Amino acid sequence: MSEDVLLIETDGPVATITLNRPKQFNALDEELRARLRQVVGTVDADDTIRIVILKGTGRGFCAGADLAGGIDHPLSAHIDREYKPALVGIAQSPKIWIAQIHGTAAGIGAAFAMNCDFVTMADNATVYMAFAAISLIPDGGNTQLLLQNMGYHRALQAVVEGRKSRLTNASPMASPTNYSPKTSLIKRRSNGPANWPTALH
Repeated sequence: MSEDVLLIETDGPVATITLNRPKQFNALDEELRARLRQVVGTVDADDTIRIVILKGTGRGFCAGADLAGGIDHPLSAHIDREYKPALVGIAQSPKIWIAQIHGTAAGIGAAFAMNCDFVTMADNATVYMAFAAISLIPDGGNTQLLLQNMGYHRALQAVVEGRKSRLTNASPMASPTNYSPKTSLIKRRSNGPANWPTALH
């Protein structure tokens, strides 16, 4: 039996959603995209959940789109159908979403992180606009998200130069929420967000 590509765990009012394709660096294939759309809707409809943590297994948060399965054309329609419902669902959710990044959040994977309300970064965490390597602009709304979260000059560098960026000086994610060493992310998860829901009632 194949392992589920998306794991969801609840601990009282806190739900943890884990991208689970570690061998592919959690690249978003058709199955994982479908599960994300489903789970985002399920979490939103559950009144017992108030906080959602989004993270990835393995060596990185998310490598972005999995191009091995091909892309339907036109590309805009593909993004609208496959990615937009989950991205918008997170951005407009009544819940508090927290991205927990370790390793790289690349391409549209970075868009999923930046659409969250808060970002927690490990000491090895970076954001990478992979399409710069093939002279394409970022997808998934990343141009606007980078501008909002990094400012014009650093966002332009990330887009044009394809640098792996650490968001320590970003605004409004300046020193992204609870910027922390990789080994302390789980500890912060247990000592922090789980105590928030009572204040959000």
